[in-house]
Amino acid sequence: MEILCLGLNHHTAPVELREKFAIPDGEVSALAAQLRATPGVQEAVVVSTCNRVEFYVAAEAAADGFAAVRDVVAARGTAPDGEGFIRLSTAASIRHLFRVVSGLDSMVLGETEILGQVKKAYAAASGAGATSKHL
Repeated sequence: MEILCLGLNHHTAPVELREKFAIPDGEVSALAAQLRATPGVQEAVVVSTCNRVEFYVAAEAAADGFAAVRDVVAARGTAPDGEGFIRLSTAASIRHLFRVVSGLDSMVLGETEILGQVKKAYAAASGAGATSKHL
């Protein structure tokens, strides 16, 4: 099982680009469920904050997982391609997520608000049935 991350953040993209992909709180769980229902994706969590929009998925094959995220996000109006986007596979994806939740990947080093935001994103995905044993 591959754990993938596709997204952008304050290190990789200007605020104008991040705003184009921001997901309103009320849509996060539905989008996670939509990703989960996409062929090739077994689980999904969407993290959308003022400094990042990141899509985490568990997929059997990395290519299928990245393609699924790209297609679902593109259907919202803008394709997640080009500069500014990170594409991380299993080890790098997990390492990145741990850096995010620990505040090491924040604009203010050690900032703790992001941990709560990721917990909220996971709870939304879990409530929508988009998570299981891998995420």
